[in-house]
Amino acid sequence: MAGTLGWNNPVVLGMLGVAVIALAWFIVRQLRLTIPLLEFRVFASRGFTTSMIVVVLALIATLMLSQLNASHGFVYIAAAFAVLKVNIWY
Repeated sequence: MAGTLGWNNPVVLGMLGVAVIALAWFIVRQLRLTIPLLEFRVFASRGFTTSMIVVVLALIATLMLSQLNASHGFVYIAAAFAVLKVNIWY
């Protein structure tokens, strides 16, 4: 909705606020459970946290390449070079 209403719209800001509160509640709740859905304590390990950041960045890069492929008709290697060019020059 931010694309049509704008980021300063009270509805958008309210939804962002609700999302932040819900995420904080989820994290606190998972830390208190004996059998959590997601064990946040594993993020205390630097190696695990670093590997998860690399995985998320790789996923974002893959989604960017897929978007360029779908919207501009690039083949994957051309999309990769287009992203590389943007990252080098800007």
